[in-house]
Amino acid sequence: MLHPRGSARRPLQRRRHSGQSVVEFALVVPVLLLILLAIADFGRMYTSAVAVESAGREAADFGAFDATYWNTTNLNNAATRLYGGRRESPRRL
Repeated sequence: MLHPRGSARRPLQRRRHSGQSVVEFALVVPVLLLILLAIADFGRMYTSAVAVESAGREAADFGAFDATYWNTTNLNNAATRLYGGRRESPRRL
């Protein structure tokens, strides 16, 4: 059944739908941005973890395969560089 003023109601309904889409967009965009930033942050943390693991592996390889480097003189030099000339070792937790 047609309404006598049906054509006058359509532009009003169209405006309501466009306002509805703007509100939905405003509600969804922050959630999507949060998810995107969380993915980027986890990627950054994963990259850092891989870099630390790789550095530990390289240090272990150096210590295992070049064992002649770890004589008393080189150990003292390394301790001096690490601990700033202090003779005591750092306290362990």
